[in-house]
Amino acid sequence: ILPHIEQMYLHQNFSHRITALYAIQVLLRCLPLDLIDNFLVPATLKLSEDSVPNVRFIAAKTLRSVYDTGKASQDSLQKIASAVETLLDDSDQDVRHFAALNT
Repeated sequence: ILPHIEQMYLHQNFSHRITALYAIQVLLRCLPLDLIDNFLVPATLKLSEDSVPNVRFIAAKTLRSVYDTGKASQDSLQKIASAVETLLDDSDQDVRHFAALNT
């Protein structure tokens, strides 16, 4: 399934990228730490910088899911905290709102 998610999060169509984020939220509950740190967190961080605001606010919600699972390394958690700080200053109001829910 991870290769399919990779195709979705790299896809030109923003709805595919959003679908990838929803899949990541589900997979966080069942994948081991190494796959979370090496695949799911980097994919989510990449999408937190997407040009489409809707993708960024779903990415902010997904970053929250990582915290909620408690299944991430300290390094990943630091990267997530940095991304959330950036999202708090986003130009889009919804992105800022969902990023604020992470703090």
